Amino acid sequence: MHLAPTNSIREVLELLQRHAYLVRGLWVCKSSLLYNGAEVDARDYILYLFTKNQSVQPVQLKQLRVKRESIASIMTPLAIQRLDFKDWKFKEPVDSSFSKRYPEIVKEQENAWSIRVKNISDSLELHKVPTHFTLKTKSSPNPNVSKSLTSSKVEPISSRDGIARPGGNTMSAETKKFLHEALEKLFSDRQVRSLNSIVRDLREFAKRRSALPKDKSRNLINAATSGASAPSAELHSVVTEVAVQMHGVYVMKSSEKKSLRNVFLVLFRDKGPELRKEDILQQASRVLSRKVTEKEYSQVVDEICDETENGFLVLKSVFFEILIAQEIST
Repeated sequence: MHLAPTNSIREVLELLQRHAYLVRGLWVCKSSLLYNGAEVDARDYILYLFTKNQSVQPVQLKQLRVKRESIASIMTPLAIQRLDFKDWKFKEPVDSSFSKRYPEIVKEQENAWSIRVKNISDSLELHKVPTHFTLKTKSSPNPNVSKSLTSSKVEPISSRDGIARPGGNTMSAETKKFLHEALEKLFSDRQVRSLNSIVRDLREFAKRRSALPKDKSRNLINAATSGASAPSAELHSVVTEVAVQMHGVYVMKSSEKKSLRNVFLVLFRDKGPELRKEDILQQASRVLSRKVTEKEYSQVVDEICDETENGFLVLKSVFFEILIAQEIST
């Protein structure tokens, strides 16, 4: 905090979430702020590999659609090339102190990584990259002695953690239909959510419904339970039917194409995580062909936005809720 002595921990962490990724307990600048085009996906994938292991092997990078020189320029600020081991080792040791202090944020980042890497893998066809490979151990004179290493394979998180897990498909089409309905109910209550809060509230939704003696919504209860335990990528695919994902959270979609709410969402998507009121009103006037009243502007702000000390609007941050809860408990 010595770099921002006048700001609270909440403000610093919120800013970090908008501009950095968590890798091995350390915050690393987002790729989109440093690179363009294919290099963004390449660096994101490399960072993901470092979240799984301290070192990265060349075989894991073969299908990245960037030049070898680009990979070297991406790697150099992040890792040390070890010629003897034929790998790149992350420069900094893992910092477990942040994980112990803010476990909820760590889990949020893990879920975000699982979704992010799926999108990257689909676009780059990285599913063809081997998830396991062997290297001869240098210390062994026997060439048959080898060391098994794990690369980009996503390990499932125990459902007991209450966190959506990466993996394949587990829900039927009918279950997804009822899950869609349950998600609509959740988002109508709070319109900006993280994946973790969705998982948590799906469990709570099922628990509340099950406790009602005359509640016959068994399909909704089962769907909510299944959704809360589903792999994160599968849950994400259903959530995006009712909400749009941007800047680390999901925001409920607008039922009207030409609405002030959609003006907000398009600007957040295209202009970045911080918006100014005057820019929103100008864009709304062009899109809606009318002047927006203060009442309807304030309503959308109350539903999906927080205001920074500098007067910018940002999407409601789940991390504020986490940090506030931690401060109250201490």
